[in-house]
Amino acid sequence: GERFRLIPNPAQSSVRIDVAEFIGRPITLHIYNQLGALIWSRQYNAVDVDFVTVELDQHGFADGVYQVSLTCENERLIKALVVQRIR
Repeated sequence: GERFRLIPNPAQSSVRIDVAEFIGRPITLHIYNQLGALIWSRQYNAVDVDFVTVELDQHGFADGVYQVSLTCENERLIKALVVQRIR
């Protein structure tokens, strides 16, 4: 099944990263823009939440496609996140 999900996707002002699968495990989350620059990151020694919320407006996310990377021990998962605000 899906190891982690982005809700909603496409997103407008915020997105929730579903990390429930990784409860109790160490993870690092990174979000990169189209140019590969790191825009946002968060690290957990042991996940203690079901969702991590990213406030896209606060962190200056423009409309576009981003790569969300979740690393847990030797595993790296990547999902595309679309930011598309309603005009």
